[in-house]
Amino acid sequence: MQSIHNILCEKLNPRSGVIKISSSKVDDRIYFDISWEGDFHFIVTGWMHYGWYYVQRDKQCISPSYVYKELDNRALSVMQHIIDEIENGKYNNKKTEKEKIKQVLEERNLTSFMNNTKWKELIDSIMENMRDIPIQYKTFFDEEEPSIYWTIDADEHFFI
Repeated sequence: MQSIHNILCEKLNPRSGVIKISSSKVDDRIYFDISWEGDFHFIVTGWMHYGWYYVQRDKQCISPSYVYKELDNRALSVMQHIIDEIENGKYNNKKTEKEKIKQVLEERNLTSFMNNTKWKELIDSIMENMRDIPIQYKTFFDEEEPSIYWTIDADEHFFI
């Protein structure tokens, strides 16, 4: 059986500005990376019969994540289309999550009063002392107040 790296190298055709093509395999899981100048990457990760692929810049996803169930001609065709879009400049002006946050901060004249350590202490305290108290919060990109409440014990998870 042909390796995933060989299949991807044979079937995908990056034509311009490619800096490096690399891949690795750990415990049957693959990681395939085509990188271009400007820190653009086309990433394929998963296994032979299931995985996902996406475009990233500055180690942040700037495209939707696409799922493949098999590395068949259809999946490879979609992957090639995304590679062509990278090379045609479609992702040149796509913002990373970090850039989007910075833009919103500047537009709204916002500033942070808590560093990551303080946020971690707050979340840890909530998780230890108030797991069943209903909470409501608005994310950075939400325009309206949420209409639902959550509890830590139910189905909300916080990660910092």
